[in-house]
Amino acid sequence: MSEPLIIPVQFDFSRGFFPSQPLRGPGVIPSTYIDGQNIWNGTPRPYTDRGTLNSGASGSPRPLMLARTLVAGMTGGGSVIHGLNTDWYAGSGNAVLGGVVLGASGGILMLMVSGVAVPAGLAVPPAPTVTVSTAVSSFFTGSYSIRVCAFRSTTGAISTRSAQSATISPKLKQAHVVFGTPVSGQTHWILGGTPKGLGSSGLTRFITASSASTYLMYPVVALGGPAFVDIDWHDGELGAEMPLNYDPPPSGVTHCAIIGKSMILFTANGKVYQSIVGLPEAYPPEFITSLPIRETVTGMKSDVLDGATIGSTANQFFGLFPSNTSDNPTIIRPLMKIGCSQGNAWDICLGNQIYGFAGNRIGFFRTHGAEEPDRSFAIPVQKFAEDNSWTDANVFVCDAPNNQGVIYAGPGGGGGRALIYHTAGTEEYKWSGPIELPGVPAGALTRGNIGLVDVGGTLYQLDAGGAGGTFFARTPQYSSDGRQMTTDSFWAEGESDMTLDVQTVASQGGSPATLGTPFPTTLATMNNYPLKPNRKFRNACLRVSGTGGGKVLPGATLVGIADPATGRF
Repeated sequence: MSEPLIIPVQFDFSRGFFPSQPLRGPGVIPSTYIDGQNIWNGTPRPYTDRGTLNSGASGSPRPLMLARTLVAGMTGGGSVIHGLNTDWYAGSGNAVLGGVVLGASGGILMLMVSGVAVPAGLAVPPAPTVTVSTAVSSFFTGSYSIRVCAFRSTTGAISTRSAQSATISPKLKQAHVVFGTPVSGQTHWILGGTPKGLGSSGLTRFITASSASTYLMYPVVALGGPAFVDIDWHDGELGAEMPLNYDPPPSGVTHCAIIGKSMILFTANGKVYQSIVGLPEAYPPEFITSLPIRETVTGMKSDVLDGATIGSTANQFFGLFPSNTSDNPTIIRPLMKIGCSQGNAWDICLGNQIYGFAGNRIGFFRTHGAEEPDRSFAIPVQKFAEDNSWTDANVFVCDAPNNQGVIYAGPGGGGGRALIYHTAGTEEYKWSGPIELPGVPAGALTRGNIGLVDVGGTLYQLDAGGAGGTFFARTPQYSSDGRQMTTDSFWAEGESDMTLDVQTVASQGGSPATLGTPFPTTLATMNNYPLKPNRKFRNACLRVSGTGGGKVLPGATLVGIADPATGRF
């Protein structure tokens, strides 16, 4: 008489969440869970989620970003950044920084001056009215003309020079200059004149103080200064040529970034405006360029990837690199022919890699060194994303070093759910989830190495609340190779207050159901010795459930004995 065929089935969850695998049969992945809730793929064994921790209000900007280590963004989309000694913003809606509303943009680049938001740049001022003064000069003879620039002392902004004044021909008399109406934001006038005898044909240069290189600046009327000035100058007191191209920023700005000491602005259809290096409020027309793909920017990151600031459109990622030249401050290079429709659908993770969720049925993606974007890492959870209708419009991604991974948060489960791709170690399957969120997510970002998800205007840190909630994990159906089996013994090791249930699928396409008494059971009732279920099965899975956070999931073994002369199905 032949010995009975004994088949041990070992259950554990160490290789993480893998809903994309078949429920049973060929292709089942050992040591995974095919369905679950609030389980983290920790080491040495998965453990239960400790719940979300309220980390403060976000102010609800879209997308979320950081400026001065504070949560920032535009309520209607755009950029809030800090650089060149102040805060800047552009886009639609209101700018929010650290929960404080800075003001509206309406597509205008704005900057903060002593706590007040002002539009960047100065318009071209009107030409002054210039006549020969009655004030005596000991040397001023010949023909001259004058131009002016508007100046803002609080930010250093200088305008393009005005039109030229009428030519005067003084004879030992000074020039009498009457200023026109100041432009918005102006605090001072800067004067420039032509060399002796050149009148309207000479280059107009800044008039500098005799023995100093600073400009002669005169307060505007609104500040109580004179509406005119009498002035003369030697040719040696003329400095640099007055600017021809210090144009103010354009309207319709959707995003902004600082590259080196140049401000970069983006408008619709991929148009790019670059400021003069060191003069973030001056935009020469000759510096205007375009993105490699003529699409409107959807997101920008102030983080640095190989020395570049990264941006996205709906169909492409691009990098902005300092050019180290004054005539074209920025080099723009395409990075990937993948894009995202909103700025929180991707993040720079692990210091130099982009992780995201793209549209056009691309789904999960990441950069992979210098290679083409990789999607294979997300094979285990692709089905979950499809089942929950995830798109790049409703999925939010952030680096989460505190969770040793990357958070993907989207709709699901009647509210919101998060999946976490663990970036530490070399295990092939490294997904945790789904982690239940307090509601539908609306943004995500990393602050101080902590991944945060925005739900209803509140930021939440995952696996940090302490108490945790309801959890469960269910393995796929491990096959007995078609044989009918009789259970001989079952044992497990783990937290005593967890419920364990061995389940089976009775027919093709059916749902797992318990084998029956003594299942479901708890580890406490097993009292450290094996159960003797004496139940029939062809396929079996383990379902572990309970409440509470920080509990290590058990491993278990089910031993079955093949029934004589049973066929396969």
